[in-house]
Amino acid sequence: MRVETLRLMDGALSAAIHHASPHRHIICCHGLHSSKDSRKHRQLAARAQEAGITVTRFDFRGCGESHGEMKESTLSRRMEELQEVIRYLRERFDRPRLALFGSSFGGMTTIMMAARGDIDALAVMATPHAITQDLGLGAAFMRDLERHDVLAAVARAPPILILQGTQDELVPVEQARQLYARAPGPKRLLLFDTDHSFTHQQER
Repeated sequence: MRVETLRLMDGALSAAIHHASPHRHIICCHGLHSSKDSRKHRQLAARAQEAGITVTRFDFRGCGESHGEMKESTLSRRMEELQEVIRYLRERFDRPRLALFGSSFGGMTTIMMAARGDIDALAVMATPHAITQDLGLGAAFMRDLERHDVLAAVARAPPILILQGTQDELVPVEQARQLYARAPGPKRLLLFDTDHSFTHQQER
C-alpha cells in the first residue's frame, strides 16, 4: 500500500500519508516529546489503511523530522500546525470526512481543534485535560496552557472515544473520566490495565 512523504507549512512540517479512500481520513497527533514515527501511530496507520481509511501522520515543530525547536512549542502553536494539516487535506481531497486521533498532549491538541467544528470524530489516548507539573518548557508554555480550557472544549466535541490506562503514571484516570463526563456524546470510555504509553502489545 502506498505511503507518501511530504513537507507542509513551507517545508517546516514532515508528514506521511497512508493512502486509501480519498473520502475518509484520520490525522494522528503525537504527544509532547514524541513523533509521527511512534509505534502506536504507525500501527494505527497500517491498520486503518488496510480498512480503507487514509491516515496522515506528521511531526509537530521541534519533533521528529520537522523544523523548529521543542522549547518554542505551545498548545496554541500546535493547534496552528494541526490546522495547517487539516487545511491541506481538505483542499487536496475535496473535503473528506475527517477524524482526529491524539495521544497524550496530542489529545489535548485534537480536543481543542475539534471544538471549533467541522471534525467528524475524535479519539484520544492517555490525554490530560490539565497539566500542573513543570514539563521543562518554561513559563511561556504554562501561560499558554492557561488560555485553553480543555474541559470546556470537550463539551463541544464530535463523537469521541477515550482510551486510558489505569496505571498511567502521568495522567490520572480521573482526568479521563472527567473528559468523558463533559463530552456530549456519542461517546465511549475504555480503560486498560496499562501505563501511559500503552506498553503491552495486546493493548494497542
